[in-house]
Amino acid sequence: MTEAEARSKLEAILADLGVRRGDILYLAIDMGQLPLPYFPAALSRKAFREREQKWCEFLFDVLMDIVGAEGTILAPTFTYAYAAHQKPYIHEESPSETGPFTEFLRRRPEAVRSLHPLHSVVGIGAHAAELLEGLKGKAAYGALSVFARLETVNVRFLCLGASLGASLTYAHHLEQLYGVNHRYTKIFNVPVLCDGAEVTGPWLCFMKYLGTPIRANVHALEHYMRSQGTLRVSELWDHPAQLAERIDVENAAFTMLAENPWAFTKEPIEIHIETNDTRPQMAHHTAVRFYPAAHEPGVSEKER
Repeated sequence: MTEAEARSKLEAILADLGVRRGDILYLAIDMGQLPLPYFPAALSRKAFREREQKWCEFLFDVLMDIVGAEGTILAPTFTYAYAAHQKPYIHEESPSETGPFTEFLRRRPEAVRSLHPLHSVVGIGAHAAELLEGLKGKAAYGALSVFARLETVNVRFLCLGASLGASLTYAHHLEQLYGVNHRYTKIFNVPVLCDGAEVTGPWLCFMKYLGTPIRANVHALEHYMRSQGTLRVSELWDHPAQLAERIDVENAAFTMLAENPWAFTKEPIEIHIETNDTRPQMAHHTAVRFYPAAHEPGVSEKER
């Protein structure tokens, strides 16, 4: 596919979804599933990186041409190594781990990045600074998080190559706002550096319990929105191309959670933190119990 053909195809998909000038778009991008131009590359790591850079520049140019100077694009620049490997977060340097296009955006000189060691967001455009700078909270989700800032503007979730159900971390922010039992707030004290100085924590993230059979299922939200006609889907490409309004996502999510607090898990699961095993299990869901070591003699750390 030539560059002109790829641009025409991508522009047609975006027009079909209703993307327009002045939009504030929160992106979910899978570069491998997009109509991209053919750029020849030698069999070397350097050549592959250069071609990837060209693809990112192509996609960026198309998106910015459509939303214009008054528009904004946002994308997750999550850094999982902070939690998984206790790796200090350096705000200006820690790379995005959510795909090459998000890292491309982070490295651009005009980019603004919100401050959180796990769930930062990058933005470019007219509203990037107001949405991403000066956050007061230390939690990844919730009232003082970057995701709460999205509630102040008409953000549209644009999914290209990746479906809403496979990519919408915002759903977990809504779970925290609603209140669910199968996630908890975890504290992190691994160093966070910004402008060469350490930023005092602790840092918080709403996470699932490890070692339990909890399986996220945000696809249920996608299916519900499809059934309600509030998820725009383009059929002009063989891979996912979807768009959803923030308010429609929130209305759908809170409706589902009110009916079923396990709406975004594969199966119902209830977490209990107890000092004994006196409470009965309910037949309709799984109960998982955690016990403080002092009240649970004879049980190894691994078994806990």
